[in-house]
Amino acid sequence: MSVWFFAFFPYGKPIAAEPNAQPDRSQESSSERSTQQSVEESARLEREYLKKGEDHFFARRFGAALQWFRRAIDINPDNALAHAYTGDILLSLGEPDQALKHFRVAAELKSDPAPEYFRIGQIYYLKKEREQSEQYFKRALKSDPTLVEAHFYLGLLSYRMGRNREETLTHLKAFRAARPDFTDKEALNRAIALLEDPATKLDQSRDLIDIDPLRLFYRKENEQKDTARTETESKDAEDKPVADESTEKNENIAQTEKAEDQAQTEKAEKQTEDKDGFLTVAAGPGSLFNQALVFRDENPTRALQILDRAIKEDARDARLHSLRCEILFRSKADTAGALKACAKATELAPDYRNLQNLGRVQEAAEKRADAYASYVEALNRKMEPDLAMHAIKLGETLPGKEQETRRLLERMLARRPDHREGLLTLMRRQKEDKNRVGIRTTMERLQSLYSDDVEVLERMAMILLSDPDTETEAVELLKRYYDRTGDLRAGLSLSGLYLKRENEKEALVLLAELYEKHPENHDVVRTILILFVRRNQNLDSAERIARSFLATNPPAEQRAAILGLLPNELRNRIDPPVEKQVEKDGPAREPSRQPVRPNTPVQP
Repeated sequence: MSVWFFAFFPYGKPIAAEPNAQPDRSQESSSERSTQQSVEESARLEREYLKKGEDHFFARRFGAALQWFRRAIDINPDNALAHAYTGDILLSLGEPDQALKHFRVAAELKSDPAPEYFRIGQIYYLKKEREQSEQYFKRALKSDPTLVEAHFYLGLLSYRMGRNREETLTHLKAFRAARPDFTDKEALNRAIALLEDPATKLDQSRDLIDIDPLRLFYRKENEQKDTARTETESKDAEDKPVADESTEKNENIAQTEKAEDQAQTEKAEKQTEDKDGFLTVAAGPGSLFNQALVFRDENPTRALQILDRAIKEDARDARLHSLRCEILFRSKADTAGALKACAKATELAPDYRNLQNLGRVQEAAEKRADAYASYVEALNRKMEPDLAMHAIKLGETLPGKEQETRRLLERMLARRPDHREGLLTLMRRQKEDKNRVGIRTTMERLQSLYSDDVEVLERMAMILLSDPDTETEAVELLKRYYDRTGDLRAGLSLSGLYLKRENEKEALVLLAELYEKHPENHDVVRTILILFVRRNQNLDSAERIARSFLATNPPAEQRAAILGLLPNELRNRIDPPVEKQVEKDGPAREPSRQPVRPNTPVQP
């Protein structure tokens, strides 16, 4: 018998174009500007080729898809998504060894390599290299415990390798519980029943279930694609030569027409986004609707009255409910009413704008889980990077959304591989996962795309600084940031790192530079005193710096903190204690003075 199983896609590693600069020969321009234009053009072409490849892939036109993915890889060899799709196509075309190479590259580049480990496991299963196959299926499960198809294969391998029945049953039952609609569940149930009966003798020289791993079904995560093509259409399109000039020209025309149609559609319902992120609806058919639009800003009450009349006439017009939601939301008059109106508009027309607006209203009503769900649905219809980042940040505050927000981030970066905030978020997550290879790749991408952006340098350093394992990289980035900006905070952080790493020479040089620029800054003086007193015991310099700072009449708290760093003898010399005075007709009393903190060790 043959068992078909489902594998899950797509891949989501962020992709960015590696610059392949072509000088602009048509006009005189600076080398830097020419390089930037080349980077942008390469990124645009990479996205275009990847999109065309996906369109062919999900229509099962693998021959055409393969050529587009290879073009994307030519531009950017680190394009994990293109490598993953290429591997799938080659595996389907009966070239497992070539597919294996691409899956290995994709697994190395991606932050979530579970699908690639799974595919590698399948290839080794086909090659009957069972120990290798088992190793990669286990790695796939470790990377993504929800990829239960790996349990199916592990069960078959466990049986064939002569393991005990319980181990085999554990894997197969885990798969059956998660996939009750498995295509060949009768064969699976029969195999489990035989294993559960200790009296049944099984022939372990044969596979428990006959399976054809190459009979694959593709489903792109969170995006429905119509793959029901006729055999004639698929056959005609399969071998269409992408490189043929006339074919490519016709396809470009079709793409242009499609883009123009999309632009016209978006123009018809022009969306303007305010600071609250709410998307407005523009004028269209319907006199009452357009009247309400006129009064939306200058007289919201009248606009609502007109909308009520219009809704009575046609309660199925989603635009009416959408505009009502917008007016109520922006006027802050009726959050519950806005929520109800937005929900109705979304029910009637679940498009990007209505879903996004529903999420904004839900978030304002502190229904964060509902808002997140609405944003994800909106992004399934149209990937907008800014909304995607907003949804990711919101999802990070909700329990159990780590994997989903990771996939959302990867989808967004697949479309916008140069997205600064997305790449920084990816780097932070890679640091949390201790993915050193991923961190290095993302850092190189950020520095290539944003070489002149000092904020990117600082934020990368701050991400790395929170983990002792990446301190060395943090020091290098902070030094570059400080050298370019002279930022006091960065200099103090860098000097603190030097002290922590016992690099007193670099710390002294940097602190001397900071003190020359900021001799009255409490943090600078405090860090220098820590170095002199706690490390070098350079009391003469410590006394001179402390006296100079105290002469500036700092706040009492800062004065006490500085004195508290000094040894008792030095502190008493700088700020001698006042002896008690006895009044004629009263008990002894001590004049009021600021308290001095004990001389306890202080870390930078």
